[in-house]
Amino acid sequence: MVLPGGAEVKGKVLAVRRETLLLRVSRTSDEKVLASGERELPRASIFVLRVQQRTRRWRAILTPTISFVLLCGLAAGAKSASRTPLRR
Repeated sequence: MVLPGGAEVKGKVLAVRRETLLLRVSRTSDEKVLASGERELPRASIFVLRVQQRTRRWRAILTPTISFVLLCGLAAGAKSASRTPLRR
């Protein structure tokens, strides 16, 4: 989020109200303008608002794929080790 003075703010939106936006500020480019913590910002003072929503789709795709690849690697390694004769 960018405020009119140019300060960039990152955080989590807690509530959207008629005149204000309740935000938990985690990072700010200018502590003098807006300090970290829960802050209520007038909606008119917000210049740019970027919304990001993290999804679990990639985790749902990658977890089974990585598990499958690891299991294939372990199986191939076990098969290869069983074929290797023991030296005396």
